[in-house]
Amino acid sequence: MQKTKLLILFSFFTSFFAHGQSTDDTEAWLSAAASVDIIKKVDLDLGFSTRFNTNVSHLNSYNFDLGIVYKLSKKWKTALRYRYTNKIETYSNRFSLEARWNDEIAKRLYLTIRPRLQQDYNLYRAIQENTIRTKFEISYKIKKTKFFPSLYTELFYAVNKANNQFNRIRLGSTLDIKSIE
Repeated sequence: MQKTKLLILFSFFTSFFAHGQSTDDTEAWLSAAASVDIIKKVDLDLGFSTRFNTNVSHLNSYNFDLGIVYKLSKKWKTALRYRYTNKIETYSNRFSLEARWNDEIAKRLYLTIRPRLQQDYNLYRAIQENTIRTKFEISYKIKKTKFFPSLYTELFYAVNKANNQFNRIRLGSTLDIKSIE
């Protein structure tokens, strides 16, 4: 438990020294997702999301997601995912492989760590990008509701750049609503 607390503190405090993703306006990401049991320990994930920018007044992109998730244990999952993205004048395909560790670290308080290796293929510009993304997320189950608010830090490590380096950090918050359990 002490190691987990130190990891959480380290993750959030080190994020303040990294260069963040900069935007000139307010953005909003909206998404809907569903997970269906295929067979024991294997799920099919489906999702759709949109991103709005220009102070949440302009549709910037939309994504379709498809994933196969294998449950290794109660705390560990692995997944193979595909994403189609349509942005302004560009289309891309993303393939990713990820692992996910999730545990209740205190009553109704959860920690998730998710490393992901992804390859993006931009069909419009014929560009391929390889990225390792590591996400640290803390979520809380609000008592007697279906709401899970969370805070997260996600680090992006560019593998195919001239100098392999951390090139982005994303800080965010979410509100998940679990409709069926």
